[in-house]
Amino acid sequence: MSEVKSLFKVVNGMRYFGMGCKVTRDIYHFPETYWILRRVELSKDQDHGKVWGRLVWRGRPQPRDRRIHSARKHEWKLVDVPNYSKFKGKPTDVDDIISDANKWFEENGTWVNPKAEAAEKQNNST
Repeated sequence: MSEVKSLFKVVNGMRYFGMGCKVTRDIYHFPETYWILRRVELSKDQDHGKVWGRLVWRGRPQPRDRRIHSARKHEWKLVDVPNYSKFKGKPTDVDDIISDANKWFEENGTWVNPKAEAAEKQNNST
């Protein structure tokens, strides 16, 4: 989907430094495995810092936020960006994204990206 870079390079220049975005690493070989970014603190050079997020492992969101310790490794890709028109950059907005992931998991037993699902239906209809 996108070029592989460090997590800091992925979020640098994005609104709210990527808060609410879904990112994944190349080494995650399981479907529906990604991080939802909750807090990003970039250093002055914007190549270092600290990142916290909620891990969704094999479609199941983890119960709490954790610091992402491998953010400097060059193996990160952007998976999805939230709708920033309703997004105010508050932690409660990210909670809404996580609760949506929980709802999908409870209803379907796995996380299904609605955008990818719609694109797949459109490709199959042609």
